[in-house]
Amino acid sequence: MGLLTAASTAPYFLIGLFAGVWVDRVNRLPILKHANLISGLLLCLIPLLHALDWLTIESLYILAFLTAACSMVFQFAYQAFLPSIVSKEELTEGNSKLEATRAAAQFAGPSAAGGLIQALTAPFAIWVDVATYFLSIWMFGRIKTVETMPAAPRKSIFLQIKSGFSLIVSNSFLRTIAYSTALLNFSRCSFDAVYMLFLVHKLSLNASHIGLIYGIGSLGALFGAMAASRMAAKVGIGLAIIGSSVLIGVGYLLVSAASGNLLLILPLLILAQMCSSMGNTVYYITQVSLRQAVTPNDKMGRVNSAQTFISRGAVPLGALLGGLLGTWAGLRGTLVLAGCMSLMTLFLLIFSPVRKVRQITNLEEPEASRIA
Repeated sequence: MGLLTAASTAPYFLIGLFAGVWVDRVNRLPILKHANLISGLLLCLIPLLHALDWLTIESLYILAFLTAACSMVFQFAYQAFLPSIVSKEELTEGNSKLEATRAAAQFAGPSAAGGLIQALTAPFAIWVDVATYFLSIWMFGRIKTVETMPAAPRKSIFLQIKSGFSLIVSNSFLRTIAYSTALLNFSRCSFDAVYMLFLVHKLSLNASHIGLIYGIGSLGALFGAMAASRMAAKVGIGLAIIGSSVLIGVGYLLVSAASGNLLLILPLLILAQMCSSMGNTVYYITQVSLRQAVTPNDKMGRVNSAQTFISRGAVPLGALLGGLLGTWAGLRGTLVLAGCMSLMTLFLLIFSPVRKVRQITNLEEPEASRIA
């Protein structure tokens, strides 16, 4: 299972930067269609190999890597494609609606999967997943937008990768977003490394209790998706980013405070899950919208890939630190430290131009536009 998880994350580090450059060189809509087509065809192999009795864990490693690569390319392309079909004024609302769809699917998907696996067995339940990919291809076919990619000289792919990082480092908005997202990922993985152990060994919760916490608490993501655009409009997108990062840290600290009997523990943990889920969703929507607004469209792919490389690079480091801290500081102490690390993003955000951003429609981008 560890190797399977590693295979699902490896594409971001092995080929992510090259994929970002490629997304900047071609139209994005065909990429979205073909990424889902390839994913659907790859998933077809699982029930087919199972029927032939050829399915092995090694084949699942390969399929996990390839489908994760398609998902990664899809992510880079759709984030770059959205500014082509909506105006800057609609970016936050557009990202909110996309995230609301994703949150609803993440809430309903696991429940549907459990029933399908029980009724059809796991390999055949995958056919339903395959059908969703082909349905999405049909939906993309209904988009009639004509993309206009600027004609730019084809530089070395490594120079273009470097330009993505240069753009992030030289632009104060992008730089702050990259560092704060990396810190949030670092603290989240430190938290996740001990969270389940804390629930089971310290609080003596069983599977039904944990399922209840995740089930109800994850509704926070849906609430966050619906509220993000309103929050950005009311207090400004900069303060929405700051407020959401605080909400994430508060959620972690609430978990560390859980003790006592079940009637006290469960409501507190559900509230903590809702806080962190809502905070993560609002943060994602608002920071992606700001990033899309200040990044030239023809450089969107490489900036997205560089940003992902930086932010996801903190994931294994945070997980490692969480495991070490769990041994040295105890489970509860590690949760407290993870919450404090998450709240450290306040210093990055408050002392940066991000704090002053109210709307993304009138942002100047002198730093972003001068990077070739």
